[in-house]
Amino acid sequence: MNKRPHSIDIEGIVLDADELVELISPVFANQNPDVVGAALAQLLAIFIASHGPPLRAPSRKLLIDCADQLVPVVEVRHRREVSAGSGDEHAAGLDLREVGAEPGRWQGRPQDER
Repeated sequence: MNKRPHSIDIEGIVLDADELVELISPVFANQNPDVVGAALAQLLAIFIASHGPPLRAPSRKLLIDCADQLVPVVEVRHRREVSAGSGDEHAAGLDLREVGAEPGRWQGRPQDER
């Protein structure tokens, strides 16, 4: 039986995820949004199916909660990239507090319970 580690390297996971997104984003660029959505649905189904039946619903919820939390972060990143050449000093950094992100929440538990 695998034991879940008490300490999860969230920063490492996020950095690895960012690298993976950078690799696969060009594949989705300039594609029909319906096709991209269908491809993402297939990938999500693979992820959910990789969990045993009792864990599928909580895994799906955790994944969607994570995505919901990332939407404002992605929006800020996009604004920062768009205005990077505009001289807007506020676009230079990404403060998760400015978008109301709650670190630790996407793990399915409050930050202080880690």
